[in-house]
Amino acid sequence: MAVLLGLGMDRKILIRRQFCHVTILQDYPNLPSAKNFSNTIGKPSRHLPLALIAWIPILLCLTMASAYGQVTLTEEEMFQTNVVRFNDKDHVLEEYLPTIRAIVDSTLRRVIKVLPLTAVTITVAPDPKHAIPGYGVGGYTPNANTVLISLDPAFPELAQVLSDRLASTFVHEFHHCMRWRGPGYGRTLFEALITEGLADHLVMELLATSPGPWSDAFPRDQTAKLLALAQPEFDATDYNHPRWFFGGDATLPHWTGYTLGFRLVEAYKERNPGATAVTLVHMPARAFRPQ
Repeated sequence: MAVLLGLGMDRKILIRRQFCHVTILQDYPNLPSAKNFSNTIGKPSRHLPLALIAWIPILLCLTMASAYGQVTLTEEEMFQTNVVRFNDKDHVLEEYLPTIRAIVDSTLRRVIKVLPLTAVTITVAPDPKHAIPGYGVGGYTPNANTVLISLDPAFPELAQVLSDRLASTFVHEFHHCMRWRGPGYGRTLFEALITEGLADHLVMELLATSPGPWSDAFPRDQTAKLLALAQPEFDATDYNHPRWFFGGDATLPHWTGYTLGFRLVEAYKERNPGATAVTLVHMPARAFRPQ
């Protein structure tokens, strides 16, 4: 809390009961220390004692208020809590920045209409090593408030690739953010299967498009066989994530985990008409066990 106070002394603060964390809402630009917040992360604040004095009574009041009810944000207020950063020191993405920013903003607004997505820092960087091979774009969501997007600036026809694939990548990762705020990404193989499957179903539902080749990586008549291979590891916390989701081997097709997860969620939705990736965002993975 002290660190948040030190960083947040020049910010409007809201404590949201449902997520039990502090949301940084908006800069107060008239304060000098608000000019370059991105450079203050991880650095001690010279104004920490003053911040403690100034914010303790305010935060106490907000905490007491949150105990009696939940503060509701408008869609625009939720949108404004999210931050987009470009980590592109060599300016290799410069010509694409307006396109990327427009896609981020429009996708955020679409997701916020169905899920209360707030307080996410989205960092876009040229990083071919972490872009999906042969796809040009990659995403990673390590927690509820962080999305990392990796782009391959040398990928052929990158402008078209961004137009075709970036929005679906954002939707997938934003669903992960919301699931982190419920059961989490998951520690076991089965939990990871369901988290990835739900994220791809949101892409299909919200954008009316295919989530990507990883959601249909092998013929349907192989599903039962591959589920049987996975079943002994369903509850394992030491499962080999790259093997199941990326690399594959002689027994596992490439992207097996994504396809299994997509089909497990699909089966649940067929058994439960009206269920969607939105309504299921916090559903425990055990509910999706094969029947």
